[in-house]
Amino acid sequence: MGKEDVTSFLRRLLDYSNLDVLNMDSKLLKLGYDVLSKCITDMINLRMSTGKFPSQFKIARVTSVFKNKCSPLDYGNYRPISCIPHVVKVMERVLHNSLRSIYLNTNLLQEISPLIILVTPQKLLYIG
Repeated sequence: MGKEDVTSFLRRLLDYSNLDVLNMDSKLLKLGYDVLSKCITDMINLRMSTGKFPSQFKIARVTSVFKNKCSPLDYGNYRPISCIPHVVKVMERVLHNSLRSIYLNTNLLQEISPLIILVTPQKLLYIG
C-alpha cells in the first residue's frame, strides 16, 4: 500500500468537523494529511502483513434510521447505520481501491466468474 493512496483519500475528506466513535475528528485528519498519511500507510501495511486488527478499531456506534415505510412501530422499517473510526474508513477505502485496481488490471473478474458484473467503478454486482 502506498502513501500516495492514503494521502489522496485524506485530502478528499470533508472540511467540517465530524467525530467518530473514538472521538477522532475527521477535519484533523484532513488538515494533518501530510504528517499522518505515512503513519496510516504503515499501520495499514502492518495490519495486512500480520492479519491482526486492533480491538479498538472493531468498535462501532450503531443507529437505527427509519426507512419511511408504513409504521414507525414496525422494527422491519428501520435500517442500521454504523459509525466506525475514521482511520478504519480510510483503511477500508484504500484497500478497496487497491483490490479493485488489481482485479481490473489482471482481468481476474472475468476468470472468477462470468456472473460478476462491473456496475460502476465503485460497485460490483454478483448474480447467482
